[in-house]
Amino acid sequence: MGDRAGRGGGLASRLAGRVTVAMAVAFMVMLVGAAVALALSREDLANSMAEVAYYFLVIAVVAALIDVALEGPGEDSGEA
Repeated sequence: MGDRAGRGGGLASRLAGRVTVAMAVAFMVMLVGAAVALALSREDLANSMAEVAYYFLVIAVVAALIDVALEGPGEDSGEA
């Protein structure tokens, strides 16, 4: 019934996938915000926003790794 129906993905895997997307979007929004702040000569704000954006990126990568680990061996490996 879910987006991973038939692939054996459980609740934890679906949650990790959604966290990955949410954090990646947050990373991009914060990075664009940092660029805007820098363009407005707010270097202190731009640095803070870029730092937070980096943390969002780290969380997204960790969530993606968890998602891959929860898929299990042989699932969606890309081999024919």
